[in-house]
Amino acid sequence: MATENKKIAVWAPPEHDKNQLVVSKNTPFGHQQKEMFSLAENEMDGVEMGVLNDGTPYLTQRGLSTLCGTPHSVIGRLSANWLRQRNDPKGRAKEIHQILLSQDLNLDSLYISVKGKFSEIHAYPDYVCMAVLEYYAFTVGHDKAKYNHRILARQSLRHVIYSACKYDPRSEEAVAWENFRERLLLNEQLPKGYFSIFKEIADFVLRMIKNRYPFDQKNILDISVGLRWGNFWRINDYDAIFGRRKQQPHYYPDWYPQSEANPVDSWIYPNSALAAFREWLDETYIPKALPVYIAEKIKKGDIPQISGANMIKALTR
Repeated sequence: MATENKKIAVWAPPEHDKNQLVVSKNTPFGHQQKEMFSLAENEMDGVEMGVLNDGTPYLTQRGLSTLCGTPHSVIGRLSANWLRQRNDPKGRAKEIHQILLSQDLNLDSLYISVKGKFSEIHAYPDYVCMAVLEYYAFTVGHDKAKYNHRILARQSLRHVIYSACKYDPRSEEAVAWENFRERLLLNEQLPKGYFSIFKEIADFVLRMIKNRYPFDQKNILDISVGLRWGNFWRINDYDAIFGRRKQQPHYYPDWYPQSEANPVDSWIYPNSALAAFREWLDETYIPKALPVYIAEKIKKGDIPQISGANMIKALTR
């Protein structure tokens, strides 16, 4: 049995972080799960945690189990049977469901499956974790859950995770992630059998952002890639080799000046050309065109103090 004079989990973030980490709660499962990934990860006193690319703080299944003082397998079974048991008058699922409903959270799943640094993980958002912790603290009466609930009553789990993962939601990088995510959500639908430049360079853009590229309305990297790939396509008469490309409406977020022209026609390409595009991106655009693009952006003041050589080195597969 845990007692309060025994070290269980030290949840206090550094004093200087307490007032700067303030953001609003995300709405549940407005997340487009296929586009979600773990942006930052850490472990504190055995509690695994992280932040998703839309700013959602989370605990892993093992982290949530540790927080609540319950076996890992118990949280696993609760999650696996959630839809079937959440309205069952008997059992913990019903009570946790009621706690979530009291916050206007009607969830079809307790976690989001996302890509972590090393493998796929089950990310339990902070609001889910607090509901489960409340159940184990007050209904079950676990000493460890009571202790951690008291700690987190003084400072939110969201603040703790942000601090532990060194994530500032107001940082330039966070703004870049939000711009990237919003454009993905606006342009996720494509005709079957075609790919778009914007979606296909997503991994490339993510690596750029991690290396301080300010992805925003001034730095629309996909235009640079698209123009050069379009010229390469025409020069090599790829319509005759892979099939004809065609135009697709593309939308920009409301805060982009480009949104006044929404929708903007952009080229999409047959999937048969994917291998050729990826080879061109890795062997031509990144080593030859990207340094020129970065140099021009630095000269204009759109990108502050980024070394083209270091950027290319970081982006080399």
